[in-house]
Amino acid sequence: LGAATLGNTAGSVPGEQVLGVRPADDVNAEMVANGQDPAWQSGTDVTSKIVPAGTNYNMVVSQGQASALEQGGNAYGGWASGDPIPSQDYARNGLAIQPAYKDDVSMVAQVQTTQPQQINSGTVGPQGNLPGQGSQVQFVGNRNLQLAGSPQNIPLSNPPAVPQPGPAAIGAVAGSRPDQLPPHP
Repeated sequence: LGAATLGNTAGSVPGEQVLGVRPADDVNAEMVANGQDPAWQSGTDVTSKIVPAGTNYNMVVSQGQASALEQGGNAYGGWASGDPIPSQDYARNGLAIQPAYKDDVSMVAQVQTTQPQQINSGTVGPQGNLPGQGSQVQFVGNRNLQLAGSPQNIPLSNPPAVPQPGPAAIGAVAGSRPDQLPPHP
């Protein structure tokens, strides 16, 4: 990425060095010119920066990748997220991980940088019929990563929200008015 913005910026993480901020459309055009699928949401920015050792990310991994990583293999992918991965549905749709890229999105591994690491970060763009919109990082150059704990299974979909009654409904019978409640014994 170019150097539209240099050095640390207000609100950045201590030890993080912002190298540049570019329009996602420009970065996507370069990706396409290099034979890659565009990865970033149109109309947003992509930030290139160096993050310090000890920075954690969540990487969606297959069961095979998880096993290889736990055995010390170098099976790290090139993309991750700083956000939690609540479900396989989110991995597929929010992170736009096409089955052609990764058929199995059943696990998440927390990875940690072992030394300063260059990344690009921004909003996930659509991939085919997958909408994107999540937050992603792309590891640039050598991947200076290690596992930070054991990979975990992630559920297929987000659990349904449990309805929370409002103050007027507490102690009331659903669908009734207070003047229609049976008397308390």
